[in-house]
Amino acid sequence: KQWYQRRVRGSNRIGDSGMIALCEVLASRNNTLKTLMVTNNSITGKGISCLASALLTNVGIEKIYIWGNVLEEDACNAFAVLCAGEKPRLFKENVDVVPYNVDGINCLAERGQYLFSH
Repeated sequence: KQWYQRRVRGSNRIGDSGMIALCEVLASRNNTLKTLMVTNNSITGKGISCLASALLTNVGIEKIYIWGNVLEEDACNAFAVLCAGEKPRLFKENVDVVPYNVDGINCLAERGQYLFSH
C-alpha cells in the first residue's frame, strides 16, 4: 500500500479514538508521512499525548499541526518535550504550537504565522 507524504485531517472530529488508531499506524508502519494536520478534531490530552509518543518512534513526520484541539496539561507536557532540548524532535517552524512554562506548568500557544508548505 502506498503511503501519503502529507495527510490533512482538519476539522473532522476524529476525537481520541481516531487519533489513537492513527497513532498505532504511525508508530508501527508508516515512515513516509512528512506532514500531519489534525487541527480542530475534538482530540483531548489523551489523544495528543498518544500522538507525541508515536512521534518518538516515527521519525518521518517533520511537520505537525494540532491547534484547535483540547490541549490539556498532559498534551502540553508531551509537546514541550518534543520541542525542547539541543536536538528537539520537532522544530518550532514545523509546528503550529509553541510551548511555554508558567509557574512550572507547561502550556501551548498557537504559533503566529505557521506554514502549510510541504
